[in-house]
Amino acid sequence: MGVPKVYKSTDGNAPVLAGVRTSLVDIFTKCLVTGYGEKAPAGWTRPYVNAELTRASFRNNPATGTGFYLMVDQATSTNANRAYFRGYELMTSESAGSFPFGYSSEVAGISATQDAKARPWVLVATDAWFYFFGYNGLTSMPTNSSLLTAGFYGNGPLVAFGDFDSIMADDAYNCMLFINFGRSVGASTAALGEHYVARAASGKSGQLAVAVHVAAPGSDNSNYSMNGVCPAYTGPSSLLVSKALINNGAANTARGFLPGLVVPLHRAPFEHLSIVSLADGHDYCAVTFKPAITSGEAYCGQFLFDMGTTA
Repeated sequence: MGVPKVYKSTDGNAPVLAGVRTSLVDIFTKCLVTGYGEKAPAGWTRPYVNAELTRASFRNNPATGTGFYLMVDQATSTNANRAYFRGYELMTSESAGSFPFGYSSEVAGISATQDAKARPWVLVATDAWFYFFGYNGLTSMPTNSSLLTAGFYGNGPLVAFGDFDSIMADDAYNCMLFINFGRSVGASTAALGEHYVARAASGKSGQLAVAVHVAAPGSDNSNYSMNGVCPAYTGPSSLLVSKALINNGAANTARGFLPGLVVPLHRAPFEHLSIVSLADGHDYCAVTFKPAITSGEAYCGQFLFDMGTTA
């Protein structure tokens, strides 16, 4: 699995995020499967794709992960700037498979317009998981403050898929599909819409809706980002971070953690895409996002992706 790779729209020869039907398949193919420019791929495969390149299935590495599949579908969406996502334990074509899981309705967030206007994006991935941020209302890579503008749904978290870090013994179904991720709720909440894992830890057949929690003073309001209501960051000695816990589809349960990241318990303390060193001796890449349409600091969040030990 190893250290994640960070892909972004400002890279040389990067694929383009736009409100056209081939956009997402192109981005995921080049980031996860083939690479582009000087960027090596993350180590996934694309077992199936249609002739129009508007629908495809992507599979994480079965040697290091579950080997489960994600269907990315812009072929059947009502509008070109929308898409369907669905996870499968097994797929037999780009549109069919067994034991589906995850949110399958149309997802807004690819672009604010149905045209070829380029939108900034960031994708962070290993061969087992990825997080994709699409800044659908912007035309250049944002700073933290520009994410606070109102008027566009999301502006950041579009889809997260792959294997999370399970704390359960012999958990063979620890694969998540989260849409509009980056929101957190209190421990008493059993599930949050658009957040699913393949099955319960018991292995009982059927998708499971789950919720994500962070430590206090993180948000327990799903309208806010995980750290939007946290206090401001005042300097290195005051930095607080938390893992993001995934429950097992019931209140006050624990299944595992979002992979590859920690959540600063401050309101977006670092510059977007900056590299910061924490006390554990690791470098982290800060990715800022806004998972709600509403403006204001409470809706602007940030993840810190673990890039490994400091050089």
